[in-house]
Amino acid sequence: MYLAAFDATGAVTAFDANVSGAPVYKLLAAEDALHIAGEFTAVGGVLRDFLASVDPVSGAVSSWEPRPNNVIKAIARSGNTVYLAGFFTTLGTTPRYRLGAVDAV
Repeated sequence: MYLAAFDATGAVTAFDANVSGAPVYKLLAAEDALHIAGEFTAVGGVLRDFLASVDPVSGAVSSWEPRPNNVIKAIARSGNTVYLAGFFTTLGTTPRYRLGAVDAV
């Protein structure tokens, strides 16, 4: 639910991230990952509140887990750093008030 992929002809691909709980609002495509942000609670049956990374071909959830404590409203990546903005006050156990950066891996 909430996320699908299509090929250049418009046909649905095998990609299946299986996002549940609530919608995806932001996508950030990288060569090695698709970072997704929204109000969801799980991806691929794995608990991931608000932020996750999936394989861009299969949709399988990765082990990447920054754990924001609230919704991400903006996401950007430069090299191996992912920049986040939103309503969160922590990333994992680290205090970060509405703006933070995490490793992309």
